[in-house]
Amino acid sequence: MFVNSTVITRSQKEQMRVVSCFMLALMCFGCVRVPATTEPVIETALRTRFEPDTTREGFKPGALRQRIVDTYDEHGIVVFSEYRDANDGVQMRFVSTVEDGLKTRTEWRSEDGSLALYVLYRYDDQNRVIETRQYAPDSTFLRGFQSEWSDDGRSRRTGSISETGEPFEPDSFYKLNARGEELELLEFPTIDSLRTLFTYDYPERDVYGNWTIRTTRRDGVPSQIEIRELVYRNVP
Repeated sequence: MFVNSTVITRSQKEQMRVVSCFMLALMCFGCVRVPATTEPVIETALRTRFEPDTTREGFKPGALRQRIVDTYDEHGIVVFSEYRDANDGVQMRFVSTVEDGLKTRTEWRSEDGSLALYVLYRYDDQNRVIETRQYAPDSTFLRGFQSEWSDDGRSRRTGSISETGEPFEPDSFYKLNARGEELELLEFPTIDSLRTLFTYDYPERDVYGNWTIRTTRRDGVPSQIEIRELVYRNVP
């Protein structure tokens, strides 16, 4: 149960992918409590996303694309995120509720603070998110996503679902590393020409092993570089 209780064009595909990216962040990022510790843990993260600079050799940041600030609770769960565009305008804020060590509800709030929609989560017996559902402020169902995980937790298939939960038709496949970070995302919609492969690399990490630079390639072509500045709790 929930805790807390066709054919598409390329432009439509891009619009859907923006929503899917937000949903991906909600499905696999900072949802589950980690054991309490006196070791340094992330308190805030500033993520700055850039277009790749194709005029310079290597994978270098170019034009600013987006800034994101994530705030974590003491157990490593992201409880607040703010997305801003290149002109510093607020795109969306995400405010999450945590119960019994799991993220149960995330509210999408607009720049003026009004509720745009909210998301509820469902987990498997290993506390992995297997379903998210979007609802309008009046609780009308909008869209749902479901995931099937491999036994080792290193890959999952994800797709949209109806309000009744059926049919589940996976249209994305993710490969993860041992830290749960994305390595590959293969999108395979009904139109073969829209099939897309994203690959992710983590060329720089800090002394605690957390990534500080992540690069993205789309079908082998550099598409984004993300720089992350981390502030920690419990630093000696």
